[in-house]
Amino acid sequence: MSNILDYIDWRGDLSMSDSSFCAVDALIFSKLIYANLSGCAPEDFCGSVTLSECYDRYLGLGGGPNGRAGDPFPLFVKAAGSRRFGEVRLCGYRAVFDEEKTVQFGAAAFLLPDRAFIAFRGTDDSFVGWREDMELCFADKTEGQKEAALYTAEASKELRLPLWLGGHSKGGNLAAYAAAALAGAGIDGVCSFDGPGAGERRAQTEGYAAVRDRIFKYIPESSIVGVLFPDGCAQTIVRSDGRGFGQHNVYTWQVLGRDFEFADERSAVSVFADETVRRWMASMDEDGRRTALCAIFDAIEASGCKTFAELKKKKRVSYNAILKAVTKADPKRRKEVVRALKEMAKSSGEVLYNSAKRTFEKSGAIHKIKSLRLPAGKKEKEKNEKTE
Repeated sequence: MSNILDYIDWRGDLSMSDSSFCAVDALIFSKLIYANLSGCAPEDFCGSVTLSECYDRYLGLGGGPNGRAGDPFPLFVKAAGSRRFGEVRLCGYRAVFDEEKTVQFGAAAFLLPDRAFIAFRGTDDSFVGWREDMELCFADKTEGQKEAALYTAEASKELRLPLWLGGHSKGGNLAAYAAAALAGAGIDGVCSFDGPGAGERRAQTEGYAAVRDRIFKYIPESSIVGVLFPDGCAQTIVRSDGRGFGQHNVYTWQVLGRDFEFADERSAVSVFADETVRRWMASMDEDGRRTALCAIFDAIEASGCKTFAELKKKKRVSYNAILKAVTKADPKRRKEVVRALKEMAKSSGEVLYNSAKRTFEKSGAIHKIKSLRLPAGKKEKEKNEKTE
């Protein structure tokens, strides 16, 4: 079983000119953008540095592993030390983090022989990043999506190269949004790796229709994030050796040669999560979802922490602060939160019931149960005797 780290060991000596760009390369760039490259790569599109030079600067500024699952550092080490990726030049590094505007955004352009690949960063560990993700449930567009569209328009003008866009998780959503915002002009393709879709309403816009056939979506077997907000785009299922939500970590994705190892269908976990969220979304209007989700994040942020890692580290103090914030919240907001949780529980229950029913019907168990003639009880026997 091989992953993207093994892929670099196997193909790292082949430059992008020797062997053409492929989807696995796109995933690697989409993962590398998670590293904080501030001060390591130029912010404009005029100058550029190789990934190897960028890595040396990163170490010089004290960069290193973060110790969390999905840490981009191991990939950065291997990629920078290989010919295939170490020689690739990058530019236009941007990072925007604003608590007031609720935006967590990152992007960079990787310059290949015949194109530029723009990688958008997915959600980090911050509450700001996750709150922005939740806005996809009710907002017409997020601040991150606006940043992605502006960035892509600037890159297209400055680089004058055919563009490929991509990203993992939220990054995949930003890539598709940016391509649609430009109505596909100058965009050769989009790679979304377990990224949420655009949703039915946005998928019907002219811009999205113009680029839909150039969006390539890859999801793991137990995808939970990548099946959110379906937009009609075909999805390719990738085998993963992770469990449940752990498959969102791209280090668990299986690589075969210069492509992924594919699966025939999604797991029961993915189907359950998908159907549950769809039912929950349908059960509440946008205002209800906005009120409930904002109230939940306001309570979490009352802990004084900025990231989930910090929250986990200061459990007792943080949870007491959250509980206090919940009890002091506006009654109307508390009511919406309770309602949202009830609807989610109801939705999951309905999905479980329907799933079990389908399983029984498929196996013929229900028909067999109905056809069984159970022994008659005392009253049934007396009734039969009178009838005779």
